Amino acid sequence: MLTIREIRMVSLIPGIFMFQTAADALSIINSGPGIPVSDLYEIASNVVKVSVTLRAMATGLIVPKMLFDGWLLLSKNGDRRHGAHS
Repeated sequence: MLTIREIRMVSLIPGIFMFQTAADALSIINSGPGIPVSDLYEIASNVVKVSVTLRAMATGLIVPKMLFDGWLLLSKNGDRRHGAHS
């Protein structure tokens, strides 16, 4: 069973990368025209990490919900069919 502390930690994971991306973007804006390529790679890497993490979290929430709802629908329809024949 997950505790409240563990749930809070999971929700912070994408936020860490988002804040890091914002901080790196601000430092690039303040640095002027001589932008190191490594900084651009780091920003792109953080954006990819955030998108993959959010998609994985959404999939982990949506797929079990869809399966559970489908199971409930099947069980309700099965009960009606058996009840009509009795």
